[in-house]
Amino acid sequence: MMKKRPPGLIAIVIYKGFVALLLTATSIVLLLALKKHDTLVTFSESYVLEGKREIIEWVLGKIINIKPQTLKISGISTGIYAIVTAIEAIGLWYERTWAKIL
Repeated sequence: MMKKRPPGLIAIVIYKGFVALLLTATSIVLLLALKKHDTLVTFSESYVLEGKREIIEWVLGKIINIKPQTLKISGISTGIYAIVTAIEAIGLWYERTWAKIL
């Protein structure tokens, strides 16, 4: 027989799962930016779409000016936090006491 979970718990688990997915995507993007740093520099110099040019130049300028070591540390730490958040969501779903601590 399946246990009925409170709606608040379901909402928290969905939220934590969504946050874990966003953090995972952010980690992947940061690590790809590290790997393709030279390509981003070339792309930022040759990008010519007029309507959004200022926004894209600003974003790329911020990414390009970040040190590669900082990108690596940020990507790895974001990935670790995504894993912890996903574990927390699973623990909350199964109503484990240790998940409340996370």
